[in-house]
Amino acid sequence: MKKNIFLLVILVILVTSCDRMFHMAGKVVDATNGLPITNAEIITSEHRTIYSDSLGKFDLNLFGPGSNSDNLEVLVHKDGYQSTFFDLSQEEDLMGITLELKPGNLPFQTKYSSSLVEIFYKINLYVVNLIVLLTILFVLYKKVRFYLFWIAAILFLNMTLRINYIDGSLSFDFFHLPFFLKSFAFYPFTIKIPLLLGTLAFWGYYLFSRFDLKKAL
Repeated sequence: MKKNIFLLVILVILVTSCDRMFHMAGKVVDATNGLPITNAEIITSEHRTIYSDSLGKFDLNLFGPGSNSDNLEVLVHKDGYQSTFFDLSQEEDLMGITLELKPGNLPFQTKYSSSLVEIFYKINLYVVNLIVLLTILFVLYKKVRFYLFWIAAILFLNMTLRINYIDGSLSFDFFHLPFFLKSFAFYPFTIKIPLLLGTLAFWGYYLFSRFDLKKAL
């Protein structure tokens, strides 16, 4: 039992700490004439904001969570221009990005409240993580039948619904690990709702087995 718990802790550390350096560079320009925009505010994460220089250029280094750090989202502000959100997940060259702003002073509107991002982050951090961890410990402690299968299902049979609070766009992450530790800081514009398919399947199987056994007795 102790050996199983030790291996579980090692696995959790490995799958939640696979970070790497991430580099992005580019320029902010006027969409109408292509001229550089100086001192544009580029919000890249909860704790990171950078500004374009006198030539409209910017350079960013981030320490991101695994390969998902490629899916960088930025929000750009500048007085006299419309605040614009950019999803850079489809960009092949992140060293030569051009961010275009349209002139105007329209109020920046979002589909949903930005507070939902932090609310769901805290739910994932304190509730979802605890549910998953306790479920795995329960499987190990009870020595449930096919416990290796169930642990693999709990760890890997998951989906995450991603909702962009700015434009309301939806996307899914398939086979997402069920632990949420750092995602909020690197995805400040995304509401993340986990679908713990493996965990739900286990508890359905376990409760059904218990109920069926009692009924047989």
